[in-house]
This record gives sequence, structure tokens and C-alpha cells, in this order.
Amino acid sequence: MSGATSLRTFFQVVLPLLGPVLVVVATQRFLFASNQTSTIILLATTDTQTISLLTINYIFQGLRESAAVTTVIITVLTVIAALVARRFGSRGVGVA
Repeated sequence: MSGATSLRTFFQVVLPLLGPVLVVVATQRFLFASNQTSTIILLATTDTQTISLLTINYIFQGLRESAAVTTVIITVLTVIAALVARRFGSRGVGVA
């Protein structure tokens, strides 16, 4: 847009174009997560419990704060794994 600030251009041009893409990505992520729930449930035994199942149990018991803490733990572990994979995965590819 001629004469518009970059912020206004973002909100009036870029964001409306990204809207449908964001909906599709969110839907796919939800479907992937719900598909993996059955795998997580199969990994659980009476003696052990995955963090994802612990979060679900906390939600059903009404312990939202505990569920939020376990979700933050999952997020932090995922970010750390992604950063490590990015760090070591870029070696040998020629990416600086």
C-alpha cells in the first residue's frame, strides 16, 4: 500500500492473506495431536504415565494449574529438542 506504514500493511494486507493458512495449519496440528493420543495411551501402564496423559488427567480432575505446568514442561522440552536438532542438523549442509 502506497504511503502506509509497515505495521498497517501487515495488518491490512499480509495478515488477511495468512488467515486461511493459519486456520489450515491449526486444524492439521489438532488432528495430528489427536491422532497421537492413542499412541500415548498405549505407552502408559499402571506403573508409568506419560506427561501428556498426566496433563489430561489433571484437566479431568479440575487441576488446571497443574495441567498448565505440565504443558509448559512439554513446550520447553520440545523447544530444546528443536534447537538441538537445528544446531546439529545444520552441520555438513553448508549452512552457517
